[in-house]
Amino acid sequence: LGKTQAIAKTRLLTLVRGLDAAPMPTEDRRRPLTEADAITAIIGPLYINAGGFSWLKAALEPALRHEDGTALMVIADWFTDRGSNGVYASNANTAIYITNCFDGTPAVRSVAQAQKLAARWSQTLPLLGSVMAWSDLTYAAWPFRSAIDISSLKVRDVPPMLVVAATHD
Repeated sequence: LGKTQAIAKTRLLTLVRGLDAAPMPTEDRRRPLTEADAITAIIGPLYINAGGFSWLKAALEPALRHEDGTALMVIADWFTDRGSNGVYASNANTAIYITNCFDGTPAVRSVAQAQKLAARWSQTLPLLGSVMAWSDLTYAAWPFRSAIDISSLKVRDVPPMLVVAATHD
């Protein structure tokens, strides 16, 4: 991506942000790589403990050098459990929304709120801020609510800590 963080960030954002206006060709001419596919492909390998970054790097190279999105599409399909026949092997993509709905209160409850939050979050999270804000709108429509209201949490003067979570999460 580049020798400095600034160069790498610019190259990655330029690659991803242009994909909705001009999707990148893949081996399957019917399925060019879109922004959503690319972001899915970037996130997926981050869940792999050993080799994830190598896999992502190997997929980004042909996209950046030759405008070939095939390898990124392979990762996006792997992460979403999509088979070569177009059928998804599981309902994991749907289940994750249900699971996340019970993590707390959604940050947005309307399209207008999602637009504002997307603009704000994109300032500090340029690759994923908008994605995260808009995906939160799904949780607002979920008919069940978590017993946890994260909006009431007040955290101040937190000492350094180690957070332990699930494997690869």
